[in-house]
Amino acid sequence: MEKKRALKKIKDKKILLGYGPQADRFLLKSINFDPKIPRHFYDSNASNGLIYAYLCAGIIGLLFILSIYTLIFHEVYKSIFIKKAFISKNIYAIFSILALSFLSVRTAYENGFTYFGVDYVFAIIGYFILRKYNLQEK
Repeated sequence: MEKKRALKKIKDKKILLGYGPQADRFLLKSINFDPKIPRHFYDSNASNGLIYAYLCAGIIGLLFILSIYTLIFHEVYKSIFIKKAFISKNIYAIFSILALSFLSVRTAYENGFTYFGVDYVFAIIGYFILRKYNLQEK
């Protein structure tokens, strides 16, 4: 529901450059809700990492987030199919693959690591563990 409202708000306001931190809450708060359903200010967020990035930072932020997804996918792919982390049973690499996969998929339903919270910390740590693992000689 919030995703549809956020996309409608992007289209209506013709947002290109974004509105800054937590713009989703600011913009979605301004939409009229059904008065029978009580809503709190924090109930209105984009619930999608890509939409959140676009609302906050515009097209440039969206491109950065997409490049981060590309980097994560590249490291996870190399770890699984080239370095074969599951066969070598490297526990750090396996945990990082699972954590990055979970956190990346989770941003389809929540703001996830685009909000720069605990998810962001786990994503950065997992990414650099995989990067180091993939750079090592066999």
